[in-house]
Amino acid sequence: MNRLLFERGASYRRPTIWLYGQHDSNYSLAHSRENFAAFEKAGGQGKFLEFDMPVGQGHFVVGRPNLWSAPLDSYLSSLGTAAKN
Repeated sequence: MNRLLFERGASYRRPTIWLYGQHDSNYSLAHSRENFAAFEKAGGQGKFLEFDMPVGQGHFVVGRPNLWSAPLDSYLSSLGTAAKN
């Protein structure tokens, strides 16, 4: 992925959530963490969450809502709370 995209995304001034599955056959966790680091270095706010997935299945973490739905619910609730303040 083009790191410039992540650096540009840092201009979004609200917190973000990044969800990644271990053992992604398309993007290594190290690569994804480097992109997140570039995002943060450019001023982006976020939380990077990684989830244990079977070997070769990490790219399909979206299909495992049992892993990420609670953190996502918390994130969305925090956005609603921030908007009310």
